[in-house]
Amino acid sequence: MWTVFFSVLSVVLSGFCFLAAYSAARAASHAQELPQARLRCVESRTESLVASLNDLQSTMEVLANRVKMQRVRNFAMHAVGSEGEPDPAREPEAWRAWKNKQLRAS
Repeated sequence: MWTVFFSVLSVVLSGFCFLAAYSAARAASHAQELPQARLRCVESRTESLVASLNDLQSTMEVLANRVKMQRVRNFAMHAVGSEGEPDPAREPEAWRAWKNKQLRAS
């Protein structure tokens, strides 16, 4: 009877040892893949940051060009405004004087 008990006990212990070894092997495999996964994660973050930086840089270039063109337009409008018709809403006296000068000339 004791021999049967010890035989069953040794089979059960062998099964537990097999499961423990399998679990340890899976844990070691997972631990080996972890640094590679972290490296891929860091690389993807770096690529994402570079892409965001490039997008931001192109947006800033577009905005700088818009500001430059707005300055050119403002300069052109002020240059034309000084030679041409003044704005009646902002400068009513200057507009009246300009209009009277036109009427006298005609």
